[in-house]
Amino acid sequence: MADTFDTVQLNNNSSKIIKIPKGYGHEATNGSIVELNINTPEEESSLFLELYDKPGAAEKVTKKTAKNFLKYTKKGRYDDTFFHRSVNDFVIQAGGFSTPKKNFLDGGQPNSIKTFSTLKNEPGNPNVTGSLAMAKLPGDPDSATSQWFINLTDNDFLNADNGGYTVFGTVLGNGMDLVDTMATSVVVPAANYYQNSALNELPLWEVNVGSQDGEDVADVRPQDFLTILNADKLGKNESLAHYDVSSSDPSLVSATIKKNKKITLQASNSKKGTAEITITATSRLDGETTQESFDVIIGSKRREHHSGKRQRINVYVDGGSLEAPYYNFFDAEGEQIDDLIINPQKKYTFRRLDGATSHRFTSQNLMFLVPAVLESDNGGLAVQRPALLAMSGSSCASAKRRVNGSPRKQDCATSAQRTHRCRRSWGSRAA
Repeated sequence: MADTFDTVQLNNNSSKIIKIPKGYGHEATNGSIVELNINTPEEESSLFLELYDKPGAAEKVTKKTAKNFLKYTKKGRYDDTFFHRSVNDFVIQAGGFSTPKKNFLDGGQPNSIKTFSTLKNEPGNPNVTGSLAMAKLPGDPDSATSQWFINLTDNDFLNADNGGYTVFGTVLGNGMDLVDTMATSVVVPAANYYQNSALNELPLWEVNVGSQDGEDVADVRPQDFLTILNADKLGKNESLAHYDVSSSDPSLVSATIKKNKKITLQASNSKKGTAEITITATSRLDGETTQESFDVIIGSKRREHHSGKRQRINVYVDGGSLEAPYYNFFDAEGEQIDDLIINPQKKYTFRRLDGATSHRFTSQNLMFLVPAVLESDNGGLAVQRPALLAMSGSSCASAKRRVNGSPRKQDCATSAQRTHRCRRSWGSRAA
């Protein structure tokens, strides 16, 4: 079984909620996540960005710049804006203009978005492929406002030019595949077309041709722009993976999952057994799938607890053997116990397994089970480890010893490290 999820034991008609660990099924992240919904020609596609606003996200935390980006995002000012500049093997730039609502020949014109105040430069992180950096005016390091770009290659010279360009985030997963697709779109010199010098390297999905005064002319439509339809910060309970859960035996235990990444397990009213629960995570960043399973045991090994009373547990012993492991132990349902864990705070009664009469099982037999843990002490047992003992035999627990049908109490004392008094009951004769 996988290490992420532990085996679960449930009583009949009981339930349990398991929370999927943070980051399960997708690339590890530390900073805030922003999702950009892009109008690709075939279908809408998401581009996920991690911002460097928290420790561990990058070598240098650019908290002020990231906060500025999130402010534009929260105010909706990046919604329905477009990538207005694309330079091959350099950058693709956005955050400056809103997408026109009409075709060019119908009067559609891009408008500059409303900006907040300028930012103080925060250089220090490298301008490498896939990194996000703030655009600014030449010769003015602290002039950045809303415009930003994605580095299409390692642009080392930007680390020092104009005071260094502030890298404040990165593209996650296989998002650069989408970015590269956008960067290979048609680039047109539209400065004169729109009477705006910032649009002289305008990327478009397609150049639409219209007619004006009987002549064919370019008629750019809203859908031709590389538009950011929505920019949203992922919430605390939103995940970068889609999750699905299934049960190998829904009649024994059902498994459902909610958007808050919590799995609800519901046990059968009466059926007992083991079901395998499988969790499938599909990353929203790159589409990769992670699948893990764990067991849910219903009824067989879980025992009722009674308030105010020490729990008595029945353990059944077979006929024994002269070879290791000497004895085998079974629970009340007849299932073999591979690793019997003895808790000195509970009561144990050891009984003969049905038909097992070939060999007596007494307290002295425990010396042969775990000699490194138990040793003889004037007919009793000295426990060499305090607290819990994990072994294939048994340990110090409350019990009685029957000799010729008469009960006789026998004490067991712990080592000098910890004094704990307890009593044992052994079925010294076959039941």
